Amino acid sequence: MASAERNPNRGANIQSLQEIAGKELRDLLRQLDGPKDLFIDDELMTPLNHIAGATFIKQMGVAKMFKLEGVNPSNATQENRIFLAQSEIVNAKIIANHIREDERAGERGSTC
Repeated sequence: MASAERNPNRGANIQSLQEIAGKELRDLLRQLDGPKDLFIDDELMTPLNHIAGATFIKQMGVAKMFKLEGVNPSNATQENRIFLAQSEIVNAKIIANHIREDERAGERGSTC
């Protein structure tokens, strides 16, 4: 028997999780006022698409989205930047590099 047949509320449970995750993302994006750039771990792109579309993200003040890995920090257009990444050493090093590059360039935006 398929799992959907065993649990008719499965779709509702997934929708509830998507709503909760969407609210948490909205709260995160609202932590920084004004326009901001979003740097996102490539592994989180697909899950992000399940909870928020590009329109939603733009409505929350995100000017541009970048993949975390392989982007030059100087490509960012906004002083405010949000990093959305899994808690892995490699991501911490990438984010630290972004911050160091900003400091070298004399930029003083907010990071979340």
